[in-house]
Amino acid sequence: MSNFFKTRRDLHLPRKIFHLVVISMITLLMINCSRRQCWNLYFFVGLPLFILDFLRAYSHRWNKFALKVIGPVIRKHEIQKLSGSSWAFLGIGLTYFLFPPIIAQLSTLFLAIGDPIASFFGVLYGRTKIIGQKSFAGSLAAFVFCTMGAAFFFFILSPYNLTTPYWILLTLLCGFTGALSELIPFGKLDDNLTQPLLNGVLLTLIIGGFQ
Repeated sequence: MSNFFKTRRDLHLPRKIFHLVVISMITLLMINCSRRQCWNLYFFVGLPLFILDFLRAYSHRWNKFALKVIGPVIRKHEIQKLSGSSWAFLGIGLTYFLFPPIIAQLSTLFLAIGDPIASFFGVLYGRTKIIGQKSFAGSLAAFVFCTMGAAFFFFILSPYNLTTPYWILLTLLCGFTGALSELIPFGKLDDNLTQPLLNGVLLTLIIGGFQ
């Protein structure tokens, strides 16, 4: 059965598409809902899903059934452990709690974009490694797409009254932040947990200089 599941070295498109779509939808909810509404969704929708995922490690029967449903987006090392989605649930929640809404929103957007984009281009073109299995091609792609995401984010929301040169500089710095947070490992911690938190810290420093 375990031979069915993918590893980090596989392209694994269903997982990347799922990650991009679901976390992008979470970002949209964070932007369009009040803080109270977001926490209600977090605890009444996200928390039950997290608990069900957590229980997979303790019930072989439940795990066997759950894997039939979520198997296409699960990696081999997650068969009897928390999935990346659960770590993302924790990372996004902590980021939303610790940082102002606009920082948390952009951090979550970078998690949606940076991780699957870096992995996609890294698997296909990542011959030059930077840190561990992280590649130059993957990091460059993450920078480009996170910069585009930041440009769209600031253009639509217009939270700051910036001239064009400062707007371009801000989006480039934010894009670099998204790529950097995807690149840097923190031991054995899941990057779905660490990325939004590191993004939150770095974006606070960067955006604070433009306010």
